[in-house]
Amino acid sequence: MCYAIYSGVIILKITDIKKDDFCVCKIICMAQRWENHASWSYLNVERPDHGFYMIIRGRCEYTMKNGEKIIGKKGDIMYIPKGINYEVYFDNTEDGVSEPHVNAYLVNFILTDENGEETALSESIKCVYSGKVGYFAEQFKNMIDLYRQNRRIYIKSMFYEILSKISQQLNEDETGIISEGIKYIENNFNAPVSIGELAKMCAVSET
Repeated sequence: MCYAIYSGVIILKITDIKKDDFCVCKIICMAQRWENHASWSYLNVERPDHGFYMIIRGRCEYTMKNGEKIIGKKGDIMYIPKGINYEVYFDNTEDGVSEPHVNAYLVNFILTDENGEETALSESIKCVYSGKVGYFAEQFKNMIDLYRQNRRIYIKSMFYEILSKISQQLNEDETGIISEGIKYIENNFNAPVSIGELAKMCAVSET
């Protein structure tokens, strides 16, 4: 299993999720319509479950309890872990629409490891996909349709497929980021190079 420990909770690495044995249950699927400039708060109570949030139009601004701000925009899938405190603000103005309509698809769930222990995919809110509203939006919509029909086994199957695709996309993104460093090492394997120099080539932090 590829994981880390954060505040006593096992954090699975999404890029290696295909190697792990875990269980997803209590899946709840819904479409959300925002009132422009509306907000929702979990500042005084912990979020009760994990969530994948596919933004179809507009943008979200999450404010964590420590003041950190995280932005989600059209085409993003945000992972929101169970047990955190935050407030979210919804903005429709970027799409030029102010009346209520479908802005996002939300899938809430509980995640455990093979021993039944509480597990998460990140210690904080994280964008796990950013791109065109296409394949993933259709998959999320299909999950909501299945949820309304109470077809639980199909919902789980589709959830695992979505998670697998997200993992694959993140792996491709990571490979793209470090490709310059890999190429340099392959072409200059006898030349000394520091971690700092490689990090600069890949436009990433040394840590």
